[in-house]
Amino acid sequence: MANVHKVLIKGKMPFDVCGRSKDACIRLGLMCSPTYGLKIQYGKSQQFPLKEGGQYTYYDFEISGEEAIWLEIGERSIKSLVEDLVAGGAVIQEVAARDIENLGEGPLLPIEDFPTGKIAESLKELGY
Repeated sequence: MANVHKVLIKGKMPFDVCGRSKDACIRLGLMCSPTYGLKIQYGKSQQFPLKEGGQYTYYDFEISGEEAIWLEIGERSIKSLVEDLVAGGAVIQEVAARDIENLGEGPLLPIEDFPTGKIAESLKELGY
């Protein structure tokens, strides 16, 4: 069983994340469950130009809460969650966590080694 961690993940989420990654969509669906301790909140939208013309929309997001979750190992880990979001096109700007089960309350500790993704600049990058 994983220890309970307080978690914070911030970044930008593409409007069509579920169309780009089934795994990301499943993860986001879990956050709607009343028994899952991590919740997502969306902020303002921003549009970024594409080389071929047109624009692509991302939303600021923040995932936070407390959940029994591993840091790096296994399907149920913070690292796996971040990897699935990046596969769906998310851009990750901050990841932090604290093992509140063993360490108690206190400041979250930054996690440096995580995939970050990037803002898409072309339809090819978007898989079109």
